[in-house]
Amino acid sequence: MIEEAPPRSSRRGIFSIGRTLIGEAQTLVRQEIELAKQETLSKIMRDVKAAALLIVAGVVLLLALFVFIFMLIVDLFSYLTGHLWLGLIITWLIYTIVFGIVALIGVRRLQSPKPVLTIQTLREDLEWLKQQTRRIRP
Repeated sequence: MIEEAPPRSSRRGIFSIGRTLIGEAQTLVRQEIELAKQETLSKIMRDVKAAALLIVAGVVLLLALFVFIFMLIVDLFSYLTGHLWLGLIITWLIYTIVFGIVALIGVRRLQSPKPVLTIQTLREDLEWLKQQTRRIRP
């Protein structure tokens, strides 16, 4: 018994179903991408808020450190020398010297070194060019 080919209308139905499935798959992929974007954005915002809180905590800790150092200056130098102003000047000098050293190191690290390899290849290219021009001249 020979099976007959399905009518053309059923073929169009299969293609229509295929197109519908492809369209729905594309929609599903788009929705998944959108969900991933929203979820990632939500996590990033949560992390940004946490980082902001950590920054605030660091600033508060820094202020507490300043108060502690000032307390040490007042107590120690008042006890040792009897002059608070002397302790403040000595502490200021120490901080200024440390600042200068750290700033100098930072500035030296910011200065970019010469591109040695690039300069070398440019010199080689210039030498090659000179040799080529010598060959051309009789």
